Amino acid sequence: MVASPKFRIHCLNNMSVNFAILSLIIITLTAFTPVTAGEGSVQISLQGYGSLSGQLLNASIQPNNSVFMIMVVNNQIQTPNGPVQLTSNGTWTGARNGSALSGPITDIAGKAQFCILICVSADFVGQGHWIGSLSGSHGTGTFDGTITFTNSPVPQIQNGQPYLISGTWNADFDTPIPEFGQATPTYIVLGFIFASLLLLSTHRPRSSAPPDELLE
Repeated sequence: MVASPKFRIHCLNNMSVNFAILSLIIITLTAFTPVTAGEGSVQISLQGYGSLSGQLLNASIQPNNSVFMIMVVNNQIQTPNGPVQLTSNGTWTGARNGSALSGPITDIAGKAQFCILICVSADFVGQGHWIGSLSGSHGTGTFDGTITFTNSPVPQIQNGQPYLISGTWNADFDTPIPEFGQATPTYIVLGFIFASLLLLSTHRPRSSAPPDELLE
């Protein structure tokens, strides 16, 4: 026996509903999948003392074009009075405008440890500003700012005096999936509407035709 056109249409409608629901699930999962974060590096010059390197962690560009990175430094800087161990972190935020990136550096806090006959340390805080450009998901640029020591035990470093910092940075950003981006909520709503319409159209009350009319 051959299935009637009504039966074939009913099967096709069920397949359409299943496809719509599957598409909606894929879009929803993509929209709420956490954006993983990239990483990079910084090369820092400290006024009068030398240079050292650090890391940029959690480098990401969100669908609203906001930029976020965390700077972490744990390295030695060579000074005329010997090596100094510097540990610090700071928050880089900002925005993407086309291929241009820029923003403030805030919450810089750290410690410098000096060891001559004994080891002593000095705390510092700071702030700055960064700029750069984006090529694909790779960004490069420069930054500058100041750090200020709050409890220096050595006369070579004065409390309350800003010291200039500057340098270069690069990072590989994790960016939102371009197929969705800021339009994700719109796709989700359209998917729900599409699936609902198909469900309604395929679950209308059918006539009480005898079962033998479904088959030829």
